[in-house]
Amino acid sequence: MGSGMTRDAQGRWKAGQSPNPAGRPKGVGLTAQMREALKQATPLVLKAMIQRAIAGDTKAAAVVLARSIPELRPTDEALPIDLGDGTAADRGRRVVDALAAGELSPMQAEQALATLTGLARLIEVTELEHRVAQVEAALRRHATD
Repeated sequence: MGSGMTRDAQGRWKAGQSPNPAGRPKGVGLTAQMREALKQATPLVLKAMIQRAIAGDTKAAAVVLARSIPELRPTDEALPIDLGDGTAADRGRRVVDALAAGELSPMQAEQALATLTGLARLIEVTELEHRVAQVEAALRRHATD
């Protein structure tokens, strides 16, 4: 043991003291050994999986494809839709009508309705802020009268 290093009453090293201040060297643990072994074997495993896939092994083919080609995700084109004027409910009905007419996909209609809902909430909050400001102004005027 190094000089000046002591343990507490439970036999643990005191905070800031260690018999091995440099710690365990990197790369000597079991995890590091396994990672190195996998690193060495990876090219062979890949080659074997590809050969099995080429030979007709559908599970091997699925693994190779799943790991090498990104999954396709659906994308939507922006489709202009005239929501016109009116209430939020009127605009929502126009979205549903466009969905029923095949002008919008279900995903597009869902997103449009979610956007309208968010817009309605923003308008509602703005109107409430305005009303609160009017009430506060009226209360201030009343208090000074």
